[in-house]
Amino acid sequence: MKPPLALALALALALSACSDSTSPPKKGRRVLVLGLDGMDYGLTRKMLEKGELPTLGKLAKLGGWGPLETSTPPQSPSAWSNFITGLHAGYHAIFDFVQRDPATLEPYLSTSEVEEPRSLKLGELAIPLGGGEARLLRREKPFWWYLSQAGVPATIIKMPAHFPPRDDGEARVITDMGTPDLLGTYGTFSLLTDDHGLLNKKVSGGRMVPLTQDEGRVFRGHLEGPANPFSAAGEALQAEVVIAASKDNKGALITVGGSKRVLGVGEWSDWVVVTFEVLGSVYTLRAMVRVYLKALKPRVQLYVSPINIDPLDQALPVSSPPGYASDLARKAGRFYTQGMPEDTKALSAGVLTEEEFLAQAELIYQERRRMLTAALEEFHSGYLFFYFGTSDQVGHMFYRHQDSSHAGHDDADDKYADVLPRVYRRLDQEVARAWASLDEDDLLLVISDHGFGPASYSVDLNAWLQRQGYLALRDDHAGGILGHIDWARTQAYGLGLNGLYLNIKGREKHGAVPPERADELKEKLSGELLGLLHPETGEQVVTEVIRPDKAFKGPALARAPDLIVGYGHGFKVNDASAMGTVGKKLIKVNHGAWGGDHCGDHRLVPGVIFSNKKMRTDNKSLLDMAPTILRYLGVAVPKPWVGKPVLLGKKAR
Repeated sequence: MKPPLALALALALALSACSDSTSPPKKGRRVLVLGLDGMDYGLTRKMLEKGELPTLGKLAKLGGWGPLETSTPPQSPSAWSNFITGLHAGYHAIFDFVQRDPATLEPYLSTSEVEEPRSLKLGELAIPLGGGEARLLRREKPFWWYLSQAGVPATIIKMPAHFPPRDDGEARVITDMGTPDLLGTYGTFSLLTDDHGLLNKKVSGGRMVPLTQDEGRVFRGHLEGPANPFSAAGEALQAEVVIAASKDNKGALITVGGSKRVLGVGEWSDWVVVTFEVLGSVYTLRAMVRVYLKALKPRVQLYVSPINIDPLDQALPVSSPPGYASDLARKAGRFYTQGMPEDTKALSAGVLTEEEFLAQAELIYQERRRMLTAALEEFHSGYLFFYFGTSDQVGHMFYRHQDSSHAGHDDADDKYADVLPRVYRRLDQEVARAWASLDEDDLLLVISDHGFGPASYSVDLNAWLQRQGYLALRDDHAGGILGHIDWARTQAYGLGLNGLYLNIKGREKHGAVPPERADELKEKLSGELLGLLHPETGEQVVTEVIRPDKAFKGPALARAPDLIVGYGHGFKVNDASAMGTVGKKLIKVNHGAWGGDHCGDHRLVPGVIFSNKKMRTDNKSLLDMAPTILRYLGVAVPKPWVGKPVLLGKKAR
């Protein structure tokens, strides 16, 4: 996302941010869906058998429970898009977190894009001329649009893969995964420090910012914001940060962008409003951060969260209508607007410890509890969706701790073995609270978009393609993310978490493979991938290869990869390979913090479904959820949806 868009929309949003709420409707039939991202079927089953999830156990006996088939590939943007639209990726076009434009070979985030605002440059100044638009790239309407058309009220809180909100009708929607921070990134933290060792450290997903010391124990730095739209050079806006340490180095007075907080070492702040001056005091941009005082001696370390859009002063729309996020923030307090707010990047970089990461996750969990309470208090009729993402983010970072078979597991991990099960137990309590607010005729569904497995090994798909002779490298680098590839000698390349593309002539920018050879090459690659074994353990590295042209129908197949590679139990794609690079080692033991994953063979990572109403006993999938909800609320299911309502009984059909 281009940062100036935040400023281009800020004034327009200010005019529309007044309350859009209406008086509560009369009480009617209700459907409540709790989305527990990444809740794994296998771990849930084990905990149910031990009696550790009493509320979900009662739901299972009353209505039923079981595995819920995820999407292909089993990535959250694809899975939640299946849920949102009632259709698979052949229609909604979300095949991966990262996809590519074949005409330019430029990777892009699959869910949204931004057109940069226009400006007139006059010397060192730029005069914004307007324009600029955030666009949701997912096709097809969300199913709550059909509810809205039928006059059924709907509220959707923290919906992943739906930024910017679109086609919501009269529904109230707040977005989650895919919602950027104020920089237009998907979470860029800052660590302000006077430790030169840390300042020289390269980190992914964050910035190391130097502090200078005044007389005494006063340290100064800055927080870098988005680009100034009035700067022809695109210079970034800045907010001053001042840390005045106490004499005993146990605490400090911290000033960030004009707001002051007193924190002890090891203490998190509440939300701090940060003001960026755009044209002095004439025009300012406001946002918010949480800060954490890590240390004052021997060196100062101040962690600053990604710069979040303030729901009470939105620089970009995080809800539809814009005033709904403000309404909820006034009732429940400010909340993270950035999608997937648990800072997994800071933990992976060693900027946050496990304990510090869990403390931040607790802050997010408490925010969600308050938001759920506020939502339930005004839920009188229709449809309510509420999302908890902590189970997914903690799952990624702590899965290895509760799985002793993980190749990267060591005895030091055992102290955190109960972290992920504890998250499940707490979510069981949230289900109890929500269920208690419903009546006998109301429907409660508890679902997850996928499950989890160990990421014991990382696989370099592009290194494999090179070894097999399908990909060749240049002697130099031509620039761009894929500039190292010799396209004239390349037949296939990997990009994204599950994607493999053919270098087809007439489609790709530097295509070399004749279109008539595509089918033969797909079959050859599929067979060889399925035959790939770990050289030491003999395990099958790839257990599923899907051809979208055969597996899917729909108008969006042009965006699909040529093959969807499903990795076997314990394997995941290497992060660098997912961005198109080619490494030297094919398979590595994964010792990184990101030790759990789900972006492999979709059959290995089902989610879960629980219901307080009796369900059919055959297989159920995310595609069944939208028709189930519409039918229960008396709304016709549109074509070409293929899902079936999961409930038994005439009323559900």
